[in-house]
Amino acid sequence: KIHELATRDIERGNFSGAIQKLELLEARFPFSEQAKQGQLDLIYAYYKNRSAEAAIDQADQFIRENPTHPRVDYAYYVRGLVYFESGANWLERKFKADIAKRPPHEASKSFQAFQVLVQQYPKSPYAADARQRMIFLRNRLADYEIAVARFYLKRGAYVGAANRAKGVITGYDGAPAVDDALKILAAAY
Repeated sequence: KIHELATRDIERGNFSGAIQKLELLEARFPFSEQAKQGQLDLIYAYYKNRSAEAAIDQADQFIRENPTHPRVDYAYYVRGLVYFESGANWLERKFKADIAKRPPHEASKSFQAFQVLVQQYPKSPYAADARQRMIFLRNRLADYEIAVARFYLKRGAYVGAANRAKGVITGYDGAPAVDDALKILAAAY
C-alpha cells in the first residue's frame, strides 16, 4: 500500500511526498521486493526533486547492495544524469556563458557513470541515450583541455600547452577540438 501511494505521488509530481513514503517503505520492509523497487523509485524521486547528492547517494547504495539486480543499469543511468545536469546552472545557460573554461568535474563523473552503463549493460534501454550523452561530454572535456592549452600558450608556457594539446589528440580522438589541438601544438613548437 505504501508503494502504491508513493507511485501515485510520483505520477502526480509530488516528489517530496513520494520521498517520504519511499523512505518509510525502506525502513519498515527493507528486504521486500517492493523495497527494492522503492529504492529505484527513490533515486528517481530525489533526481526529480533536485536533490542531487541524495540521488547520487541512493544510486551508489543501490549499486553497492544489488550488483546483480536486473535494473541496476537504471541506477547507473540516473547517477550519470544527475552529474550531467549539474554542469551549468540556469543563469549560465541564459547568458550563454562559456562553460568550456570551467573545470569539468561533474562532466567527467557523468562520463564515467555512462561509460560503466554502456560497457557493462550494452543492451540496456538506456545505453543509446548514454552513448549520445557521452559524445557530448567527450567534446565538453576536450573543449576544456583546449581552453587550458590556450591559456598556457598565451602565458608562454609552451611545454604545458603542447602537453595539453597532445592529451586532446590522444585522449579525445574524433572530437571537434582535435583541429584546435593541432594548431596549438604547432604554435607551441
